[in-house]
Amino acid sequence: MYIRQILVAGLIAFSINSQPARAELTVEDVWNDLSFYAAIFGGELSGDVSKSVAGLTVSNIRVGFQVNESNAAVLELGNLQIIGLDDGRVQLIYPEDQVVIVQDVGAETSASSSIRIICRDHHVIATGRPGNVTYETKAEELGFELQGDPRQDEEGNTVETGLKFLSQGFVGTTQVNMQNGVELRHSASHDALSYYVSSQQESDADISLLIAAKDATSSYTLSNPKESIEWSDFVSAFKEGLSLQFGFGFGPSTTEVTFEEPETEEIRFNMESRSGQVKYSMAKNGWGYSVSSQGITFSVPDVEDTVIPVAGTIEHLELDTLVPMFSSDSLQGLVLKGNVTNLTLADDFWDEF
Repeated sequence: MYIRQILVAGLIAFSINSQPARAELTVEDVWNDLSFYAAIFGGELSGDVSKSVAGLTVSNIRVGFQVNESNAAVLELGNLQIIGLDDGRVQLIYPEDQVVIVQDVGAETSASSSIRIICRDHHVIATGRPGNVTYETKAEELGFELQGDPRQDEEGNTVETGLKFLSQGFVGTTQVNMQNGVELRHSASHDALSYYVSSQQESDADISLLIAAKDATSSYTLSNPKESIEWSDFVSAFKEGLSLQFGFGFGPSTTEVTFEEPETEEIRFNMESRSGQVKYSMAKNGWGYSVSSQGITFSVPDVEDTVIPVAGTIEHLELDTLVPMFSSDSLQGLVLKGNVTNLTLADDFWDEF
């Protein structure tokens, strides 16, 4: 349930920074197209609209989703200003900090989460023509932080999960083409990029992951032959032609994984890389993942009776995976490839044997 909240909220948090407008880019056109954009992802957009000489102010923005037959999600997105510029472009203005409320309402249970949208010196400008719009986005800081309400696992233990994503020095371009189905293309550069996720469990291990990179790039592509996506039955959507691709490139980066059980010593895995790239894809032919990284150093400290100390370097690492997404009567391909160049391990590891 919680993962579904993150996916749905992430799509809206991303999309609200780059929404489609029409030919002459009037402020009314932009608001109407925001509703159409939400409908692409199966959502219904609403808000209190007031008009002034400068443009529109929309408050109490909400997007409702029917996730499946028994569950619905409601996002409370806060406020937005849509301003018409003298040169015919449209500017979208968001509060520097706002909180998005995500409610997952089911037949038997319900849960809620809050997403804090982080915006510093944030500018979004739309240009283009009907059915093919380009958005230029710049921000000193842009990201979100999510903290879900404590929940109970199957054994009755309390679990708290957090997530934070932050881009510094963000410069991005988003192109939206709705002439034949839907195609979204997004690319961005980041002076610095960080991602943090944690899970704290009452009677089990606490786990956290931190990834930080400099001189990073990101890309996102969604292609669908239809004008809307039935996320409640996304498997059928992929069978009918929906495809998603994500890509990340990075310069110097650090990855840190922390694992701590009650009454035991903390285990911390560290890895640094000079550069690399990561790609994810979901399409009819399967789920794909590939990574390429150069100049890697890594270490796991000595934890008595638990972990063997490991430290070393890798000159170059490549992994490539393609896994079928659903069953089929026809033969499907499975790809599992890997290559490690010049792996060296410190003496502490070999002393254990």
